[in-house]
Amino acid sequence: MIKVPIRNIGIFGKDGSGKTTLTESIMFLSSIKKEMGSVASGTTMADFEEEEQKRKFTLHSSVCNTVWNKNTFNIIDTPGYSAFQYDTQSILNVVDAALFVFGADSEISAQARSLYRFAAGRKLPIIGVMSFLDKENGDFAGTLEMLERKLDKKPLILHIPYGEKANFKGFVDVVVGKLFEFPKSKDGSFQEKEIPAELKDRYEELRMELLEEISMADEELMNKFLEEGDLTLEETQIALAKSFQKGDILPIVIGSGEFLMGVRRIMAYLIEWLTPEYLTKKYVAKKADGTIQNIIADSSLFSGFVFKTFVDPFQGVVNVMKVNSGSLTPNSEIFNVATDSTERVGKIYVLRGKDLVEVECANSGDIVAIPKLKDTVTGHTLTDSKKSLFNFEKIEKPAPVIQYAITLSNKKDEDKLSGVMQKIMVSDPTIEIIHDGELHQILLAGQGQIQLQAVQEEIRRKYKIELQYGTPKVSYRETIKGKAEAQGKYKKQSGGKGQYGDCHVRVRPRQSGEGFLFVDKIVGGVIPRNFIPSVEKGIIERSKRGIQKGYPVVDFEAELFYGSYHDVDSSDMAFQVAGSLAFQKSMPNATPIILEPYMNIEIFVEDDLVGTIMGDISSRRGRVSGTEAVDGEQVVKAIVPLKEIMEYEPTLNQITSGNARFTVKFSHYEEFRGDLSTIPQNGEEIQEEE
Repeated sequence: MIKVPIRNIGIFGKDGSGKTTLTESIMFLSSIKKEMGSVASGTTMADFEEEEQKRKFTLHSSVCNTVWNKNTFNIIDTPGYSAFQYDTQSILNVVDAALFVFGADSEISAQARSLYRFAAGRKLPIIGVMSFLDKENGDFAGTLEMLERKLDKKPLILHIPYGEKANFKGFVDVVVGKLFEFPKSKDGSFQEKEIPAELKDRYEELRMELLEEISMADEELMNKFLEEGDLTLEETQIALAKSFQKGDILPIVIGSGEFLMGVRRIMAYLIEWLTPEYLTKKYVAKKADGTIQNIIADSSLFSGFVFKTFVDPFQGVVNVMKVNSGSLTPNSEIFNVATDSTERVGKIYVLRGKDLVEVECANSGDIVAIPKLKDTVTGHTLTDSKKSLFNFEKIEKPAPVIQYAITLSNKKDEDKLSGVMQKIMVSDPTIEIIHDGELHQILLAGQGQIQLQAVQEEIRRKYKIELQYGTPKVSYRETIKGKAEAQGKYKKQSGGKGQYGDCHVRVRPRQSGEGFLFVDKIVGGVIPRNFIPSVEKGIIERSKRGIQKGYPVVDFEAELFYGSYHDVDSSDMAFQVAGSLAFQKSMPNATPIILEPYMNIEIFVEDDLVGTIMGDISSRRGRVSGTEAVDGEQVVKAIVPLKEIMEYEPTLNQITSGNARFTVKFSHYEEFRGDLSTIPQNGEEIQEEE
């Protein structure tokens, strides 16, 4: 017997396209909320964080559980900015279908394109929801053309708009052959009518396109359509469901969460197309030896995947889990495969925005919240016992693309900050805090300016810690291009035992990345063997503070070839100082240079913006190494000095209107050829030793 299925639906799209309003309308029409909230007033169920309400956009994915016509749904609202792509992609990993909301009044963003391709590549069923057709610049035909061009997918039109802009009244549903007219009321009411005469021809044209496309999903129906040229409504719905489940089509429907328009039709489609048989599926897991194991959803084996972790002010750390198979009850024990530890489950909840609603059991397909697991975080697989050792696929955490140096208004908050940042990073694993001992700075790194600004505000509001952001210092390096030699002699007599160390050192450059090499060329015992390591140690310690700007010296060879000692006064310390002096005196004569870090950057952008990107890279002293077409986008690959892209993310958004994204990672060090006065001294000036 097939269990009553749970349908998990993610809502995705560009920020401002209407995702959160669509989520709110579903919660209202399913009677979870008594009144329809709005983003503008900060009263939606999904955007419950204070910072989200202040900024008027989504910062964190939010699960909203509801029941629609006796069918259980988890509707998941997601952020629209690329800075939160890890969170959003993690949701794509656990949903049964996706609603992509496309505003008919604006371009599709780079974030939305990337997410769509990620979902389509996994054959996830997707419905495209076109919003804002009532706006002055709402353009149904233009948006369809844009979607086909930018997503490289021909949309399958299921709704024909009735009226336009201010006179937009509803739509003709191509599947059922009816006009749905909405009075734009606050209760979502509508009138079902016959198709207007002026839309009859367009309806017949699109219906034939629909049948031609979906009949290919079923051989028997395809043969009938080829023979008779038509399908019944029931046959159409069967073929449509099969095509949808295979991820072969991108059906486009019309929806307006603000006026509750089309929401009931969208929910009806999800119930019709996501059949119980389809939802009783297999999940692919990987064993420790790399072999694949298929986990059957309706098996008795419990397994679950944690795709989100957050900190609740009352419950503490809460893990949000998709139950992939079996069932889970309160007060039971489960096994964490990642940490090789047993966890005790206390209470189990379903989520409705910020509200946790306690339940007695979680079954396959459920999304539930479990507080107070001691060793579990995002990306972990949970099973019924240690005998079941496998992991579900997790989304790899991206490397940071932006970072700020942080300072505290109150030094007393330093100890408190560490614990606060642990909570922040549990909720968002893409946030990193870096303690840079070399340059004596604390760095906060992440995926974008908006993300880090939100973190700054959260820390101020929740934990009363004032952070200031600044541009990080750059980790420069120093090296040499020539050869030189010098004597380092340390002699000190102050009564009693003195200090004496004398060494002659040659320095010469090595290839980039080869590091430091010490060469012992002492012959004849002019320096006893036990003091030679002391000379090397002195050189190494002094090389940590370069001659020009105080940055570490790299990629050089130091050859110890002569020296002298005193039978009584020589010591390890004396020869360390002598080695340091020899280094210090030789380096200025060996053509010292400054090295700066260069980064590999890949910018994903549309064809018409490639020239803009290349010009901007050149202005930043960067070098474009090539371009490559990937999934309908151009990837501009370049090497750019780190100094020039410290705050590249907001600049890139500005010059491309948000239609680009990028990745960055360290490449190599390269000679700095600019004005040395622009490079700050690393710490205090190095004092010459006597």
